[in-house]
Amino acid sequence: MTAADDRPGLAAVLDQLDDALERGLDLGAVLTLVAARSGCRVGAVLGDGTEVAAPPGIAAPLDRRVRCLADGIEVWLAPGDPVPVWWPGAGADGGTGPDAADVLLRRLGIAVRCCRPVGGTVVDPGAAVDPGVPLEERTAVLRRLGFGGTAPMTVAAVRGPVAAVEEFLGRARSAGSCVHRPTDDGAHLVLARGVVDWVGRPVPVGVACGTGPAVAPAGLPAAWRQARAALRFALPSTQSVHPPSIASSVVVEGDRLGPYAVLAEQLSPERIAQIPDVRCLEHLVEECGPEMLRTLLAVASTDSLRQAARDLHVHHNSVAHRVRRAERALGFGCTEPFGRARLLLTLSLHRLLASHRVG
Repeated sequence: MTAADDRPGLAAVLDQLDDALERGLDLGAVLTLVAARSGCRVGAVLGDGTEVAAPPGIAAPLDRRVRCLADGIEVWLAPGDPVPVWWPGAGADGGTGPDAADVLLRRLGIAVRCCRPVGGTVVDPGAAVDPGVPLEERTAVLRRLGFGGTAPMTVAAVRGPVAAVEEFLGRARSAGSCVHRPTDDGAHLVLARGVVDWVGRPVPVGVACGTGPAVAPAGLPAAWRQARAALRFALPSTQSVHPPSIASSVVVEGDRLGPYAVLAEQLSPERIAQIPDVRCLEHLVEECGPEMLRTLLAVASTDSLRQAARDLHVHHNSVAHRVRRAERALGFGCTEPFGRARLLLTLSLHRLLASHRVG
């Protein structure tokens, strides 16, 4: 092991690679995990000419680093976008050293020799949540990812800066096993087993998470749909010291959404943007800033202005002033029973609209 192994980021990738080999995963699964964990494009050319790459189907890029083994096996590595912080030359100080990528390449070469042959296919975690994939094939995918048996699993949708997402999932791995890959809309699909409490641990700044219920493999597509709906209601974490409160909505559980899930699944952003109450709230927040949004959420989710003020740690007169201004703009009373329900629905729709703008 060189000094590069101890540098932030790379060490975690190497740990993930070692863990995958200990679990007996095949080469396709190993490359998939390394690509997701490292933020790199990864590939190998086997002795018979078979090419394996992650993400699947990509050609060997021109900017790749290559390691050739004695029996004709070749492994390669190329930085993704964004470039990993440990990649040579990526850091403000010139990077982590010229051997950082070579360390991972050497370990990948060892992995090629240790892994079972895969016939050139790379396992895609997305197949585990695809409703069009037969259960038998889904089970095979999970087995290749290291999730054998029928024990319940959870699926999560996570969004945030790449490094923060990696930190969040690293904490989850301390409680169980999980794999992930980016989705087309910028979120991350996470498959996990043994991670039973997503809410009970601190969440890095900028990360938001939606979770589905614990289910058998047959239920993963529905759980993924719930997790994606929940992510639409989640807000990025603003602190990483304490576990988030339920009210912070940093981690939203899909099975607690109830009928609100229909809003996320059925309403397009164009339709939401046409709703008069949402448009009024948009203008109000533009004029008054995010404090108005936080105030109205506290008012909608508590029994009184005084309780809302306590939750916000401000004087109740400040809350009352903001509410009066909001009521003039929205055209209804925010503290009346039906007005409070209308306000909560408007806030929920506004949050869904905002979630479409970030992905």
